[in-house]
Amino acid sequence: DMCKKKLMQEFRNVSQVLADDALTHRLSSLSPSALELLCRCDLGSREGALCLLALWFSRAQSLRGTVAKKLLPLISTADASQLLSLPPVCKGAGLCRDWLLHYFGNVYSTIKNGRSRSFCSLSFPVVRLWASLDELQVHNENDVAVLLSFWCSANASRAVTQQNFNELSALLRVGCMSPPFSHFTLPKLSWFTKSAVLPYFNVAWGVDGGNKGCGFGISGRSDADVVPPAWAATPRLPAVMKNATLEHSFPKSEVVSMVESAHAGSSTSIFSPPMYYGGYYWAHQVQCSMPVSSLGIYLQSTTRPPLPEPSLAKASYTLRIQKQGVRRRVNVTSGASIWFKGRAGWGKSGLLDVRSAKQLDELLVDDQLCVSCQLKDVA
Repeated sequence: DMCKKKLMQEFRNVSQVLADDALTHRLSSLSPSALELLCRCDLGSREGALCLLALWFSRAQSLRGTVAKKLLPLISTADASQLLSLPPVCKGAGLCRDWLLHYFGNVYSTIKNGRSRSFCSLSFPVVRLWASLDELQVHNENDVAVLLSFWCSANASRAVTQQNFNELSALLRVGCMSPPFSHFTLPKLSWFTKSAVLPYFNVAWGVDGGNKGCGFGISGRSDADVVPPAWAATPRLPAVMKNATLEHSFPKSEVVSMVESAHAGSSTSIFSPPMYYGGYYWAHQVQCSMPVSSLGIYLQSTTRPPLPEPSLAKASYTLRIQKQGVRRRVNVTSGASIWFKGRAGWGKSGLLDVRSAKQLDELLVDDQLCVSCQLKDVA
């Protein structure tokens, strides 16, 4: 309590702290624990706490990396927008950038691990800043377009304008997307506003690697149809994960029901939920084929709203089932990269005999059929 009282006596008047170099210097010398205590005090307004926090971050450069995990949770998604409107001396944009990279910097992980809902609650100015960052970690630029699609869909009924969509479209690094994504998926995104000029960029980029991909537009058209400089920008940072393992466990009851349905009629399939990697959603398909009473395991490209059905996707993969705690190859591998179109995965299935209950049980682990797919070279 004594420490809290002393901090409040010295730094309660936030305007005075911002105007007094001596007070600013003393603020920057506070320990992370003392700063956290100060920011949890009643400083009259939330803006006051954010001012002190941003000012400390801008001055205490040597400590920023080591204390980020402790202090950045003090900032909520609602606070992030307010950081951008703080007085210039606070350098709130710098703290907002650090906060964005801490929570949403790994774009692939944000999508895969379900943090896209938190991302969708950010305001447009914050999302615009995020989309401009070089330090985002991605599999490729497809990830950025996918996460922006979730944000645009979630905010379509709010005060988001066509100009906002124009700005986000201009911040994509289209030259760093996979060609199938930029040619076939990007023009179908409902918020993407530069489809008219996209074919010209794709052709120029494919011919000379983007040296002539920018700085031109369509004759007689508006500035909105000029290729943005960001489209030919250098790639963002690579995400740590190069390949993906997509796993799903089908409960025994679901598998048995599928087999029984197949015995009663024609071939029947069950599907895993959509799983994300490389700009696309994928699903495992298990099919019981008759009259041979065998299981086929497939990989297919699929989708998840608000993304469109994939026109083309390219990948190489190996499908396995888990048996007796050991991953066992079930003769489902693409070898080289193959093309997927729409919801039909092209490739051979691995047929597993399940003519008896015992044969089916031999494929299960803890009463589940565990399917794993190693996916790589996604384009």
